[in-house]
Amino acid sequence: MRKIIFIFRAVPLKIWLPIIISFLFPLAVYPILNFSFSSLNEHYFMDMIWSIYILPPIAFAYFFEVKGAIISSFLLQLVHITYEFFVHLNSMTFEVMASMSMQFLLSFGVSYTVGLMSKKLKRNKLELEQAYTNIEKLAYYDPLTGIANRCFFMKSLELEIKRYKKNKKQFALLFLDLDGFKKVNDDFGHDAGDIILTEVVERLINCIREKDLLARFAGDEFILLLPNVSYAETVTIAEKLLKIIQPPFILNNSTARITTSIGIAFYNNESETSSSLIKQADMAMYHAKNLGKNSYHIFYPTMKQIQNEG
Repeated sequence: MRKIIFIFRAVPLKIWLPIIISFLFPLAVYPILNFSFSSLNEHYFMDMIWSIYILPPIAFAYFFEVKGAIISSFLLQLVHITYEFFVHLNSMTFEVMASMSMQFLLSFGVSYTVGLMSKKLKRNKLELEQAYTNIEKLAYYDPLTGIANRCFFMKSLELEIKRYKKNKKQFALLFLDLDGFKKVNDDFGHDAGDIILTEVVERLINCIREKDLLARFAGDEFILLLPNVSYAETVTIAEKLLKIIQPPFILNNSTARITTSIGIAFYNNESETSSSLIKQADMAMYHAKNLGKNSYHIFYPTMKQIQNEG
């Protein structure tokens, strides 16, 4: 008994479902048609019933493709033969057998065709989803490093500003520019520069939180969004980023050293837009470069006045 139960459990639902409904469908349809068309000749009445039984194979062919069509068609034919054998044993003529065969071929042929079409439609759907995923990846992610690009970052920043207006939770923007990267490109070539950019991203990701968003803004510029962050947490992350970039990068038999300058801007004024916030972080980053590079600087309002006066 346990072996039988194990076999029943081992068979997947998409196999059992056609079997169950193939046997239950006649029991449900017969009383309805018998009540509605009780005045019809029994022969025509039964032909009508068996013609309607083509519906389950079509339905299962649509949902379970060719397997559903085959299983359901053969099971319905088995039900049909069993009925005719026990109920109309004396009237099993050649004409009746031919009629049953035609009904089976019709049911199987139509449901099999639907199953093939369903399989092709599902395949096309998967291909379209994959194509959409590839297009989305090209549109929103940097092909070299695999992180978000400027377009994706700007959309995310706009959403973060909207969230701030609802929950008033401060967030920070860090603008990073690699110091000495141009010299690396000149000395080792652009391929080496690409290797360094990829490793820089790997190092930066290890220093940020899971909810933070790192994006490649342009060339050797990166931008980091820190949602729901305090002043102290932002400074701690900035210091980690500075330290993680300092170790040398291995390039074949050579090594290259670069550092980074970081500008920090906090969003705490609803009048600021995404573009103005990026400008503030960018301004603070250049201030850090002017102070000797390999450091971070936080934007403050009077910095605009100093730059304008300069």
